[in-house]
Amino acid sequence: MEERPYNAFAFYGLRRSWFLLPPATRYELGLSSLQAFLKQGDVAIDLYSTLGLKAGVDFMAWLRAHSPEQLQRAFASLRGTSLAQHIACRHLFFGIALPSPYTGRISAGAPSGLPYLTLYPFSKTAEWYQLPFEVRRQLMEQEHVEIASKFKGIRQFLYYSYGLGDDEFIVAYEMKSLPEYVALVMALRSSKVRPYTLRDTPIFTCVRASPEELSRLLAGLEGQS
Repeated sequence: MEERPYNAFAFYGLRRSWFLLPPATRYELGLSSLQAFLKQGDVAIDLYSTLGLKAGVDFMAWLRAHSPEQLQRAFASLRGTSLAQHIACRHLFFGIALPSPYTGRISAGAPSGLPYLTLYPFSKTAEWYQLPFEVRRQLMEQEHVEIASKFKGIRQFLYYSYGLGDDEFIVAYEMKSLPEYVALVMALRSSKVRPYTLRDTPIFTCVRASPEELSRLLAGLEGQS
């Protein structure tokens, strides 16, 4: 089992009050709050910027923990920072890393540090679950997995959220090349499994960022000398 099987992806948008603050104040407030948020001994947290890549959201926090309670305490710590009054959680996805019923493998773990991450919730149709298990396994292994294996520079993460949220899975991909990822998605669109997709939106594109980098972006200081 993956070391921290409970995963949450929280997408935040800035409130109007944030933009009433001077840029330097925004930077210091953002940096101190994010640094305090990251100091969770039992929860691993990675930050990503979504600024300009999706309407309504400005950054994302990926949390990994041993239990749901640890995730809750981490989110509570963020609410205790000065940044909390200036942000609103626009989307939150929660799932568990589990072995695939088709391959037995766990497609999870910690991000490797690649610059880009895409993420979306995913659900299959009722017709998919009416197919015999062996048919589903063959479709996944012989086509879906085979297509993905051709794109060596892309890493997939899959988390199960059956009964835990509005969707069945959370799917994320980590990569260094967005054009390569677009090619992967285009290839997957033509697979025989595709007609059994019920929903795979909204889709988020995220750029990995340190607390300092993210704070500069959110403060509007990036690109200034």
